[in-house]
Amino acid sequence: MIIDDEPEKIPVRQSQFRLNGTVVLSAIISGFITLSLLIFWFVRGYTISILKQEIVKFEKSITETGYDFSYENLNFNRFSPFNILTIKGLKIYSLDGKNYYEWHIPELKISSSLFSSQNLKLSFSPEQSFQKGLNIYHLSTPNLTTKLQFNDNGLKELNMTAKNFQITDVLSAEYFSVSVQKTDSEDGLKFNPFFESTI
Repeated sequence: MIIDDEPEKIPVRQSQFRLNGTVVLSAIISGFITLSLLIFWFVRGYTISILKQEIVKFEKSITETGYDFSYENLNFNRFSPFNILTIKGLKIYSLDGKNYYEWHIPELKISSSLFSSQNLKLSFSPEQSFQKGLNIYHLSTPNLTTKLQFNDNGLKELNMTAKNFQITDVLSAEYFSVSVQKTDSEDGLKFNPFFESTI
C-alpha cells in the first residue's frame, strides 16, 4: 500500500479572475462615457444660454446704431457635436431707407468645442451679398474663419481671417484679418471697458 503525502493541488480559476477584471474595466469605461456625456450635455446647454443672451445684446446694440437683423430659420442643436446653432437667410440691414445697407448671409453655422463654452467658431456661406441702396454686390468668401472668445462678462475677443476675399467689380483681397478685443481703459474714459480693433 502506497500513501501519497503530497496535498492535492486545487486548480486556480483564472477565467473567473479575468471575467471580474473585464467587468471592472467595462464599468470604468461606461462611467467615463456617461460622465463625458453629462458634461457635454450641461456645457452645451450653458453655451446655448450664452448664445441666446448674446443674440439679445447684439440686437440691442445694432438697433442703437440704426440697424436690425432678420432670419428665415434659427435652429439650436444641443445634441450635435459640431454645429450648435444654424441660422438660415440671415440679413443685417439699416433702418434708414434713404441710406440703405444690407448684408445677406444664406447660412451661418456656429460651433463650439465639446467641453468648453468659451470658444465659438462661425462658418459663413462662401457666397454672400451686400446691398447699398439699389446696388447689389456679390461677395465670395471661400476661406473665411471667425472665432469668438467669451468670459463671464460676455464677448472678450473676436478674430476673423479671410483668404481670396472678393466683392464682384469692387475689390479683391488675397488675405485680410480683423481682430477685436475688449480692454480696460487706463485713463478712466466714459466707455470702460471698450473694444479695440485692428485690421
